[in-house]
Amino acid sequence: GGGGFIPSTPLTPGDPSLGGAFRPTFLKDLSPTEKLKRELNSLVNKLTIEKFVVIAEQIGARAEKLGEPEHLSILVGLLYDKAVTEHGFAELYADLCEVLRWRTVNLEFDRPPKNFLRAVLDKTQDEFENIPKLSEQLSAPPPEGETPEEGAVREKKIKDRILGNMLFIGHLFLRKLLNMKVLSEVGKMLAADAKTSSSNSSSSATASEEGEGAKESSAPDAHMVECLCTLMLTTGKTLEENNQGRAILSQLCGRLQELIKKGKYETRIRMKMEGVLRAKDNQWKARQLRDVAKSLNEIKREQRQDDLRGGEVHAAQMAKMLQHGVRSHFTYSFYIEEGRRKFEMLKNIEGSKTVAYDPKSGAGGEGEGEGEPICMVRGSRDDSSASAHAERGGHLGERGGCW
Repeated sequence: GGGGFIPSTPLTPGDPSLGGAFRPTFLKDLSPTEKLKRELNSLVNKLTIEKFVVIAEQIGARAEKLGEPEHLSILVGLLYDKAVTEHGFAELYADLCEVLRWRTVNLEFDRPPKNFLRAVLDKTQDEFENIPKLSEQLSAPPPEGETPEEGAVREKKIKDRILGNMLFIGHLFLRKLLNMKVLSEVGKMLAADAKTSSSNSSSSATASEEGEGAKESSAPDAHMVECLCTLMLTTGKTLEENNQGRAILSQLCGRLQELIKKGKYETRIRMKMEGVLRAKDNQWKARQLRDVAKSLNEIKREQRQDDLRGGEVHAAQMAKMLQHGVRSHFTYSFYIEEGRRKFEMLKNIEGSKTVAYDPKSGAGGEGEGEGEPICMVRGSRDDSSASAHAERGGHLGERGGCW
């Protein structure tokens, strides 16, 4: 015949005649872990200011029922990856971490990560310690066959992730999920001089002197300085509220002034450093060109205002004077405050069952030795008490260092 209808039998996903074609994956074919990952990823992708309360409740309900430490790591990994790649929503993800910490206060495991706060701290430490490796990728030769356009995209993704780490660390600190000691150590590491090759032991005295002079004139890499500026701008106002924070800021600002005088960096980095110092002198108020998370009503209202002022181009040129270094207040702030109130009530009830810990003598608690830091382990204090001790200079969990 000519062009008549030819019926065909339906193909199943496992039919070999499909070859390399797309094969749909059915939920019934997935493992419980993969199902959980897809469900959490779907919810996290829907997070907005308007939907924050609904999405946080749904994720919190699932987090309370997590049965394995690996599932907890999956949840924290999804939140962290979204936070460091979507800078405008970093505050929302930090708020969500705070809510989940409260919702999972009774969730404890026998092996790492033992609870939600510990999982967040571990992930933050791993990402921060991975920054040198990411920096090496920026200076390494491009992969074979990579075009200049592809290389620019790859480098931008790496730089955005590094900056996103600093932004998220700052927001975690503002929510007291990271303590002052951690923030101080992070700032010192970012402001430290770049590693220089040590002189050979058999070199002459002149060569040794030259090596020492080169070490003295060294400075942090440009992207490290940019990370430091981002961290200081995110936390500066809050750091100035106590003596310890003011001391940290004084050291870091002095370091920025030294780096500006060296004149090593390009104009963009130098302007960032000067912008941080100006913001400090102006009570941490600075013009903000980067988009931040906004509700739909805020976007519509600002659009009408921009039209009256001369359009988007004029608005972009003028930017906006924003308060930096403090937590932003969104329409769901009432939900955060209610969660904090319930958490504080629970903490007070739990604290009344034990002897108060004396930070001077190290006595008290549930059998800790004198001066022994409180760790988040099963059978001892809950994560809230451990976090409070961390703010007094202790450490959290079984991992070493200031984390």
